[in-house]
Amino acid sequence: MRAFMSLLALPLAAVSVISCGQVSEPPPPSFKFEVKAESDPGVPISGVILTRTGKEIGKTDAAGKASMVFQGNEGDTFDLYVKCPEADYMSPLTPIVVRLSKLSDGKSLSASVRCSPLKRKVVVAVRADGGPNLPVIYYGNVIARTDSAGAAHFFVIAKPSEQLQFTLSTDEPGNDRIQPKNPNLTVLVKDQDDVYIVDQPFQQQKTVVVVHSAPAIHHNGPRPL
Repeated sequence: MRAFMSLLALPLAAVSVISCGQVSEPPPPSFKFEVKAESDPGVPISGVILTRTGKEIGKTDAAGKASMVFQGNEGDTFDLYVKCPEADYMSPLTPIVVRLSKLSDGKSLSASVRCSPLKRKVVVAVRADGGPNLPVIYYGNVIARTDSAGAAHFFVIAKPSEQLQFTLSTDEPGNDRIQPKNPNLTVLVKDQDDVYIVDQPFQQQKTVVVVHSAPAIHHNGPRPL
């Protein structure tokens, strides 16, 4: 009988222990977050590092995307810092401000970032009407030459906001009458890969013919009849 009463006491003791123990609170909800990194529209960038409080928490893949999961309460906000590949891109100066919230359609929270390229592809097309076979001088070197119609083009890599300067040389023999002489042309590079068209018309200097009249001959002696 005593053993039977002991067995009955065991569940009660277990219930007593559970009721006296501290009940743990449920973990905070999870929020999915996605970052998409591009250099230009439609050009994804891989290897973009995302950090929070100094710790790396994500990196973009070949499609320029990185997916993360954050735990917190609805309405919590924090900064997410973006570090673009330093060799080719400039990182954003300000972080992404993340605000945790549940979207009504069930989709993930998302943000887009841009890594600005440090170099741009530049094609310069020259239209030099009246200036055939002229060398195009860039940093002291002949980078192109106009054809019989005065057209030429060349390709360079340059920084955004850089001002490119080149010269159409008229110093070669046979160009003595071409005007203007050795014009300097400039192109201001935009923050995008682009083609720049530069017009520089030339004119042939007219030859001035000076006619000298023969001096009159005066006879001081007697004139023949």
